[in-house]
Amino acid sequence: MTALSPVLLLDFDGTAAVRNVGMALIERFSRDDAWRGIDDDYGKGKFGSKRAYELLGPLMEGGEREWGEFLERGFDLDEGLASLVQTALGRGWRVEILSDGLDFYIERLLNRSGVKLPIRAGTLKEESGGAVITTPHASVECGYCGTCKTARVRELSGEGRKVVFVGDGLSDRCAAPNADMIFAKDILAKHLSEKKIPFIPFKTLRDVENHLFV
Repeated sequence: MTALSPVLLLDFDGTAAVRNVGMALIERFSRDDAWRGIDDDYGKGKFGSKRAYELLGPLMEGGEREWGEFLERGFDLDEGLASLVQTALGRGWRVEILSDGLDFYIERLLNRSGVKLPIRAGTLKEESGGAVITTPHASVECGYCGTCKTARVRELSGEGRKVVFVGDGLSDRCAAPNADMIFAKDILAKHLSEKKIPFIPFKTLRDVENHLFV
């Protein structure tokens, strides 16, 4: 029996992208500072990103043209992303972006860098001069995160695939322990260390490529 191809799952904000693009976009286009309280409550675990998006969406002003122009200013992808993706695909792996962020900026930043990948994320659209954020990949049972990364990891594992997870943030804490191999930094690395869950630390995606393929 032929083994199914392994899957490399990449978080976006802070992992595939150097910065948290989603929060920068929300901060720039929020009509007031109410976003700060929402972000603070999310960070403290008072609610998940799904609820946060429900509160943040109505605060956003502008439209797709203004949002797109903003993304042209200083939002870089990790220096090792393109090489990692090319190498993984060349070895027969599947590679996906699994993000609790928003497709609007993920698609644009990947396209700008010539990287083509399947994306699971929330959606950001213009409506009546404002924003509508939806979360089509949220868990019906849990409803905590905008994108249930755990569900995707378990789905792929259930197919009999090896799953390698790469992440850095709050939204990765639930999903990562379900993967066969974890690369972590920042908040995720701290969480896994506290829980005594094995992981491989990384600084850039070049480290991930070197560990997996060199």
